[in-house]
Amino acid sequence: MFFIKEKSYNDIIEEIKSKLTEDKKENISYLKKQAKKYKNHKMNEAILKEIGKLLFENLNTTEQEELSSIINKKILENYDKGVSFFESGNILEAAKSFIEVTSNAEIIKKLKQEKNLITPNNFIETALIFNDNKDSEDIGLPFSMAYLYLGSINVSNNQLNQAEKYLLESISWNPYNVSARFELAETYKLLGNLDKYKEITDEAYNFCIFPIDFARYLRNLGYYYIEKENFLLAKSLYLYSLLFENSHIVAQEITYIASKTNDKNLPDNNENKKALIKNNIPTSAPEKNMQVIAKMYQDLKPQAKNQNELKMINLLESILTPYMNVQ
Repeated sequence: MFFIKEKSYNDIIEEIKSKLTEDKKENISYLKKQAKKYKNHKMNEAILKEIGKLLFENLNTTEQEELSSIINKKILENYDKGVSFFESGNILEAAKSFIEVTSNAEIIKKLKQEKNLITPNNFIETALIFNDNKDSEDIGLPFSMAYLYLGSINVSNNQLNQAEKYLLESISWNPYNVSARFELAETYKLLGNLDKYKEITDEAYNFCIFPIDFARYLRNLGYYYIEKENFLLAKSLYLYSLLFENSHIVAQEITYIASKTNDKNLPDNNENKKALIKNNIPTSAPEKNMQVIAKMYQDLKPQAKNQNELKMINLLESILTPYMNVQ
């Protein structure tokens, strides 16, 4: 009895590519036939993605632009649906919508391999990313946030290895998506890898912008030092974080520390700041980030007239003021 060796994914794709010619119209017709041939294959999702990429490459510029516009509209529609499902508690449908969104991310990344593609959440993150890498290209799609939602869903379902993959993808699309970095740290905490939790928390600091993000950085360190039984430093971290966000978590942790140390003393902010400095822990957001934001504020304020510009000014002020108050 003879057995025919089943073709691997790479074998299938190489065979498809080998039949392509210089005639793009002929290629499109051929690729459509291949898509129909493999639509029920057990590896159909991966194969059809690659065929879709090859089809796109064989379109002329006008056709590519038209198709991109249609795809982008569909991506945004699926993202909005995902957010709506998530907020209403329909997590399964939310996950399906976000997976639809991210299924396009890999294709787009392959098509523009030479570019540093980014999907920031706001104009501040855009400015900071371009300050770090002038060759970045903002494609205006919510890939980073879609991956973050998928990561968070998987953390909640205790699918931690899958969550890690999604969150790393989120960060690759937007290094200043600090929420994804903190969620990644949380993943390692749940995996019991405290050192990795600390490492990712320290990395997240470099991308902190908003005071609430810096507060979370301090609370993360507070948790780490509780686990290391350095209760005095943990207490200072939690108390100092209140200058940037009034979180209920702090009262809970301070009560816990008091139960472990039998010490209900609450150091003042000067003492807490000294404790952080002594242990080489930052007492404000990264200076590099604040310089970019301060320059944006200085450039925009004299000419801010319309409602959107005034909102931008207010947002920049809300970021800068808490940090200036602790200098």
